[in-house]
Amino acid sequence: MRILCLVLLLVGCSQKHLDIKIEGFQTHRDNYKELMQLGVILEPELGNDFREDMMDELRACSTFKGVKLLKTDVELSGDKSKDVKSKFEAMVKKDATARAQNGILALDLINKKVSTSMEKSTAFSYRDKKSLIWSKNFGVPSRNEFGFAQKFEIAPERRISRKPIFIRNATFDFKIKYALYNRVTDKVVIEGAEEVKSSFSNYSRKPALTKSDVQDAIFKGVQTRIIAKICGQKKPLMEQVYLARGETAADNVANEGFELAKQGRWKLAADKWEDAISKNKAHVIAHHNLGVYFEYLGEPQKSLYHYKKVSGSGKRHILKPRLDRYLATYQIPDFSKPMLPQIAFITGGHWVYVHAGKQKLKVGKSYSIYRIEMTRTETDQIVTGTHIREVGKLRLLRKDGEFYQGRTRQTVVDYPILPGDFLVI
Repeated sequence: MRILCLVLLLVGCSQKHLDIKIEGFQTHRDNYKELMQLGVILEPELGNDFREDMMDELRACSTFKGVKLLKTDVELSGDKSKDVKSKFEAMVKKDATARAQNGILALDLINKKVSTSMEKSTAFSYRDKKSLIWSKNFGVPSRNEFGFAQKFEIAPERRISRKPIFIRNATFDFKIKYALYNRVTDKVVIEGAEEVKSSFSNYSRKPALTKSDVQDAIFKGVQTRIIAKICGQKKPLMEQVYLARGETAADNVANEGFELAKQGRWKLAADKWEDAISKNKAHVIAHHNLGVYFEYLGEPQKSLYHYKKVSGSGKRHILKPRLDRYLATYQIPDFSKPMLPQIAFITGGHWVYVHAGKQKLKVGKSYSIYRIEMTRTETDQIVTGTHIREVGKLRLLRKDGEFYQGRTRQTVVDYPILPGDFLVI
């Protein structure tokens, strides 16, 4: 196990808090005991791009000092951990390079089904006429209020024609099983599977997205989720545990935990903070310190309960609220990367407004429009994959403030373009 990094800060003559380096594991840190040199087994069916990206991500982990790709194989299709462990042991006996590693990580593509089909359909094509018409601007209020807009708008008349098309469908059913074997503790310490069931439909002769693009994106998403289980945060977090300022029985017990934390005796410290909460269920310092402890330990799901207690206390004992930081770290998706331009609204005159954020689009160019929907289980609504469907084309005419303005050029029957659809560039 890594040595906990403590920086003692002095305030006046008394120590008020400890700075703690949290590496952001999502699995118990005991799993990484003395695990410095990592051997990686990636079967060829995962593809060269996936293999190279996976190795780059693992080498960027602060968890490991060395990462080496092993030229061997481990079958992970067994259902029981002891079966997987025996397979690792048998492989290590045969492979001298594997014996030089503290741990072995194996990824096995145990299910790869890609099926394709084609169906006939119809697209509506739209062309602007020279003549102009006035349209009621339903649904886009001229003020910040609900209801119908109060103004009319002017827009070119449209000529509508029908065009037969062929929709190409592809469905993807992938399952990647992964396991991390710690040779020091002789245990399979991390084991799991990522399963994705997604589909993709397009009809353009030169589509903005292809089947291989979607498959690569699926594998990248799976890779990201596996890395999150194996590695901690790329940049470790700095947190603090605090000394209680009062002199109640709960304060005294919480401070005993603080003194134990100074000595690196974290399990005993956590017991003291639990004891303080048993004496005072709303003890802010004990809740906060336990939240930090569980996050350091690699069990952030247990931290949430305690950070919520601190956030809802209404007290200012702890200067920086941790709940927002926690949610941003573990639960809220990261949208720091540029997002796809998205259709914001469509007016009664068929003007389409696209919000592109930091993305730059070309006025006068036509773009394919895709609808991206989650596929979910019927009962518990767990997301199992993504359905991506090409629903039409749009031509941009001008930039209007934060929006690009354009008009629909084509739609697929039964799939009118809607707010929330995306432009793929």
